[in-house]
Amino acid sequence: PMQFNTGYLQELAKFGITANDVAASGCYSFELATWRLRKHIRNDSGDLWTRAANYHSRTPNFNALYRADLMVRAGKWARWLEARFVTYDTLKTNPAPRLAEAQPATSDTRPAPAWRTADYVPRSINGRP
Repeated sequence: PMQFNTGYLQELAKFGITANDVAASGCYSFELATWRLRKHIRNDSGDLWTRAANYHSRTPNFNALYRADLMVRAGKWARWLEARFVTYDTLKTNPAPRLAEAQPATSDTRPAPAWRTADYVPRSINGRP
């Protein structure tokens, strides 16, 4: 099972979910983690990265560390996906499919993570589905 914050057990108990349920092998702990993450993204304040990092901690200094790590990992994941799958720029009126050209994995050719550039603007959630 994946790591799960025991601070959430009291809330889970309302649904009849115990610590043993969370610790059981299989996908259940991942489902619970995504349920919890979804609640943070939908209900917490701040930009998307801060909301996602709230899963780990709402304490500002711990949240900032986890937030930075999430952003780096998300950038790596995005580059991996773009190099292997057809993607669409959904911000364009008529998005054309594209497949990113594979880039060498050397540190001098990779772009800086978006959060380290001067033009980075934190994303926010403007509406709820």
